[in-house]
Amino acid sequence: MVSADGRYVLVFNGEIYNYLELRKELIDLGYSFKTQTDTEVLLTSFIHWDEECLQHFNACGHLLYLIKLKMNYLAPVTVLVSTILLLPGK
Repeated sequence: MVSADGRYVLVFNGEIYNYLELRKELIDLGYSFKTQTDTEVLLTSFIHWDEECLQHFNACGHLLYLIKLKMNYLAPVTVLVSTILLLPGK
């Protein structure tokens, strides 16, 4: 999944159990969603909270890959890839 601004790409295999609660919280913060998926909530959470988003998830133990694309005039594309194991429970 790619963010609306094209700066973030997410490949996710797993389940965010509390994504409906997080979706409501993010909507209250001014975000909108095109889908009803936990993947979009995960991507939006990363955009809003950055790495602190992990504190908000109740998720199963699968891998998630976050790729942040940073565009500037010196380096056209900088890529940060994070691999994170999500464990059950909060």
